[in-house]
Amino acid sequence: MSGNPDRELARVAALAETYPFVYPDSTFPGLFGKTLAALARSGTPVPMMDLAVAVTAKKFGMPVLTRDVEHSGKIPGLAVVTY
Repeated sequence: MSGNPDRELARVAALAETYPFVYPDSTFPGLFGKTLAALARSGTPVPMMDLAVAVTAKKFGMPVLTRDVEHSGKIPGLAVVTY
């Protein structure tokens, strides 16, 4: 959590304006399942919501914008932008 939520929100809003918003499409379930299985085989757990965001971003060739790379950084081939 940020010590200054209003400033944090403003920073995120400014960064988010530079990227389009994308949503899962019909290929999402298959990509999600394959990625989940690969991570499970390698013993790399990732929370489901983080994985859902990562799979969607990867599908569209977009980075994930986050302050916390602990989980997103474990997804092979995912570009991560921190702030």
